[in-house]
Amino acid sequence: MNPVKVYLLDEGDVIRQEEGKLPFINEQTCLATDLKDVVLKRHFGYGETDARHQIFSQGIECVILRPGDKSWLSGKLRFVLELHLDLTQESDLEVETNQSSSLDELRRLADG
Repeated sequence: MNPVKVYLLDEGDVIRQEEGKLPFINEQTCLATDLKDVVLKRHFGYGETDARHQIFSQGIECVILRPGDKSWLSGKLRFVLELHLDLTQESDLEVETNQSSSLDELRRLADG
């Protein structure tokens, strides 16, 4: 099995399917934000003013309890698009740069 790292997509990231068209959007190339918006609006009926849209944008306040933990963790819950990078095709330096920016984004969201 190939080593894999996860890259959280930013809204400005460009997604391209080399062969065929991307599901939901029926295009070969789009912005991550466009794919998210099409899925939310067409397939779930959520508009940007809908409160349910928040879980895909700024997130919703919540607490979680992990098995084995003794206390609740508070923060924001947000659904994101992610890409599982095949490290045999990417340079380690490029992956580490992208991964650190994603971690910085998660830390910023957790700090509120």
